[in-house]
Amino acid sequence: MSVAFCVACGLADGTVRLARLEEPNATDLRKLIGNVTLTPDDGVAESEAIVELGHNGSTMRLEGNGSTLLYPSWGELTADLAGLAVRNEADEQTVAAACSVLTAAQPDARDLAVIGSAS
Repeated sequence: MSVAFCVACGLADGTVRLARLEEPNATDLRKLIGNVTLTPDDGVAESEAIVELGHNGSTMRLEGNGSTLLYPSWGELTADLAGLAVRNEADEQTVAAACSVLTAAQPDARDLAVIGSAS
């Protein structure tokens, strides 16, 4: 899986879904990958990324820091359970139940097995 492939998935679907990995040569992705240009920049830290999207003369610039994107706080995660569910390809009810278990006063990861078997 290349950076260009991930960018193409993001453009096509809004996120990188596991199902896309099963069909890496999908026609819609191939067309998008052909429009992705990767430009190394020594000024960008290893855990950071900048994506610039250009269309019809206008450009949108998005910047991301790996530690913020990959390791959000519990508050950030639980503030948008629907979004968390979508990003994890799970139903919102299961994600809410898992968050409830994990944020309990005395969390017990064994309770996650019960949630997982109910899905």
